[in-house]
Amino acid sequence: MVTTTTATNPTRAGRHTVDHDDYALVRVPQQARVSCWAIAVQRLGQLSTLGQLSLAVMIGMGMSLPSALLAIAIGCVLLEVVALALGLAGMREGLSTSLLARWSGFGTRGSLLVGLALMVSLTGWFAVQTEVFAAGLQQFLPGVELPTLCLIAGLVVTLIAVRGFAVMTRVAAVAVPLSLLLVVVTVVRELQGYDLARVLAEGPAGTPISLSAGVSMVVGGFIVGAVMTPDMARYHRNARDVLTQTVVSITLGHALIGVLGVLLAHALRVRLVNQVPEAVGVVQSGFGLIGVTLLAASILPVNGWNLYPSSLAAVNAAHVLRGTRLRRAMTALVFGVVGAGLAALGWSAAYEAFLVELGALFPPVAAIMIADYFVLQTWRAELHESGAHGLLPGYAPAWVYGGLLAWLAGYVVASPHLLGRWVDLGVPPVTSFVVAFGGYLALSRLGLAGKGPDDLERRRG
Repeated sequence: MVTTTTATNPTRAGRHTVDHDDYALVRVPQQARVSCWAIAVQRLGQLSTLGQLSLAVMIGMGMSLPSALLAIAIGCVLLEVVALALGLAGMREGLSTSLLARWSGFGTRGSLLVGLALMVSLTGWFAVQTEVFAAGLQQFLPGVELPTLCLIAGLVVTLIAVRGFAVMTRVAAVAVPLSLLLVVVTVVRELQGYDLARVLAEGPAGTPISLSAGVSMVVGGFIVGAVMTPDMARYHRNARDVLTQTVVSITLGHALIGVLGVLLAHALRVRLVNQVPEAVGVVQSGFGLIGVTLLAASILPVNGWNLYPSSLAAVNAAHVLRGTRLRRAMTALVFGVVGAGLAALGWSAAYEAFLVELGALFPPVAAIMIADYFVLQTWRAELHESGAHGLLPGYAPAWVYGGLLAWLAGYVVASPHLLGRWVDLGVPPVTSFVVAFGGYLALSRLGLAGKGPDDLERRRG
């Protein structure tokens, strides 16, 4: 079935961007694009948080420094390939992830499922990180109840996301350099009391972690961020900016935070996963105002980017289901209130296992979009023709069944609760990506992917 889409005219586009809607259902025009570094600093903020430091500590718990650096390097390359490909597509078309998915392997109805996965995952992570933020603040404000701090912290971040991309850029410009500086200073200060040569010679204190497992941890820790790259990259001006931002931010973020986290794990002799929060807590505790500042600076940029793509996906979903044009700012407010409420109720802990499982769904999404946009180039002609006038293609497939089947296959093969439990094919995120990528191209030969019978029927009609 082929669905007709609204070819938004410039006047409507202008009205739609009012009230911080940030071109949720239209292309980002060239005059609204920003500098490479304005976006790079936001991407770097996603990779320089205390959450990423925790991930690095977990890797260092079972890997030597050279092995950990190799795992981080391989993981960075894989993430950069995905982020660069999707970023180029987002930059060329000026479209968000959920909107681009309509013409990149999923169709109009299928893009709703992609958006739903993003909404659930990112809103859940917003709740988790809000509770972590509030718990850290409570160390310095013991007289305030944790639920109250969750609500306050969640609403502060929500107000930033509601204001949109421009305000998030300004917040990141201050918070990200501050966060990086404080992380480096506090970790180095903590490590000064140790003989690093002896620490490195002793090696990891925990159960050994294989290279493939280490790579999986690196890729799995940021694959959702890589998939939502078009939400950010649609504001880039050209391909060079996409390349520069992607390589610099991902490499610098993972390399710097990775080395610090591994060294911290070795110095503190972290052996068990439940000791990781204590190790990270050592960095921020005992430094008074610096600890509070570090916590706030590391959480604000990344948690804002948990809400922002969720609001874009919700606008796309409402447009698909009912043809309704929701205000992006209002949907961000709703998701923020829900996330803050979940954090205040303490439900975020119950979400963590579910969110990790959801994370296994995202490598296939990236694989399908890249296969359709760059290899099959199914809708590139229509996108190019309509883009020349600042519009969207006049129609799109309702479903691309090959995309849904390839998505399912990639998830089933790599999920630790399904076939991945018995079949070890190396790095699970890579396995799911390769299976979905190859499966989608194979299904296109059967007319189930790319431009299937629906579009051919429309053309004959």
